[in-house]
Parts: sequence; C-alpha cells; structure tokens
Amino acid sequence: ENCSTNFPEIYCHLDTKHARVIFLDNRSYADPPTTNEAEMLGEKQFDFLTKKLKHDKKYTLICGGVTLTHGKSNWSKFKNEYQKFCELI
Repeated sequence: ENCSTNFPEIYCHLDTKHARVIFLDNRSYADPPTTNEAEMLGEKQFDFLTKKLKHDKKYTLICGGVTLTHGKSNWSKFKNEYQKFCELI
C-alpha cells in the first residue's frame, strides 16, 4: 500500500533509487493538544509509518506539516505520540 485508501487521508510513501520518502497527514485528524493522550496521527497511520520504515533503501525522509518541537503547532504538544514517534525513528 503506497497511500491511504480512505479519502481524505493523505499519508503515503514513494521510493526513489536511494531513499524512501514518507508523507504524513498530521493535520487532518489531529486532536486539540490539551492532554498527553491527544493524537496527531492516530493508530492506523502509526501502523502505516511503522511498516514503511522497514525497507532496504539507504535513506528515509519523513515529511509532515508541523515541526518536531518549535512553532505554534508542533509534535511536542502531543506528548504520548511524540514519544512514540521518537522511539520509532
């Protein structure tokens, strides 16, 4: 599966000669970051990311619409998912 199959989900990946590029949909399903349990990706997209990180390319690029720790909207505001993401990568 290269891309999500349920519109409007827009996460996907593509492979080049030397790299896998993974595009995450980190805005469509984001909860308001009011608790540590708030989700940005959700379980289904995390499963997709976990599977797509297993490949034989030399490089992996992960692209998304928010930064990890800086700016008004960022991963660190989603404490549990941020920790899970960091452990995964």
